[in-house]
Amino acid sequence: MSAATGVREETLYELSDRIGRGQNNNVGIQQGDIVSVDIRSSAEHEGIVNQCVLPARGFAPTVIDHIKEHQNFKESLVLIPFFNDDYYFSPDNETVWGYRKKTRALKQLTPHPGSSSYTFRDNSGLRYNFTVADIKDLIANPTVKADDLITKDDIIKRCGLSKSIWDNRKLSRLLPYSTRHNRYDGAGKKVSGWDQEYVNNVIQNNSDKFQAKKYPPFRYLLLFLSR
Repeated sequence: MSAATGVREETLYELSDRIGRGQNNNVGIQQGDIVSVDIRSSAEHEGIVNQCVLPARGFAPTVIDHIKEHQNFKESLVLIPFFNDDYYFSPDNETVWGYRKKTRALKQLTPHPGSSSYTFRDNSGLRYNFTVADIKDLIANPTVKADDLITKDDIIKRCGLSKSIWDNRKLSRLLPYSTRHNRYDGAGKKVSGWDQEYVNNVIQNNSDKFQAKKYPPFRYLLLFLSR
C-alpha cells in the first residue's frame, strides 16, 4: 500500500491506533477502511493489505482510493495569505480549511451562523473574522496590506470634501465598495478601504470631481468678473 499511495509504512503504523479510536488522521483514511484481521486465517482475507504492519487490524482495498482522493484534494487547496500558513481555501466548493499542527491534519471550518464569516487565529492567538469574499480578495491580492489602504473618511478629509459632496457627486461610482479591501493590521484592528495607488489614479483621472469646490465653467466666470 505504501508503494501505491506514497505514504510510509511507519506513518500508517503510527496512525493505526488513532484511526482505530475514530480520531482524525492526515492521510484520508476512513473508519470503514479499518477491518479486523485474524492472522491465523489470513487466507480468508486476501483483499486485506499490510497485515504485517497491523496484525490486529488491516486496511480494506478502499483505503488506497481514499488516500489518493485525499492527496488530490490537498493539492487542489489554495493557501490563504495570512499571518501564518494554517488556513486553506477550496475554490471548487468554496470551503475553508484549517491545518492543525498537533494532529498534522486538515479540518474543515464552520462559518458563524448569520454572518457567514470564519475565525482565523494568528500565532499569538488573536482572532480575525473573514468572509468568503474577504478570503477570495486575500488570495487575489496577496500584496495588499492594511497599511496600503485609505478609507472613505481619509479621502474626504484629504481632499477637503464633505459627506454630502461625496453623495451629491456620486463618487461611490468612481470608488465602489466592490473595489475595497478588508485587511487586519496584525494587532486585531480591521481596516476597510481602497489601495492608495488605485485611489490616486482615480482622483487624477477625475480631478474636477474631487475638488473641494465646484468652480463654474470658464465662460461663466468671465461674465461674472466683467460685471
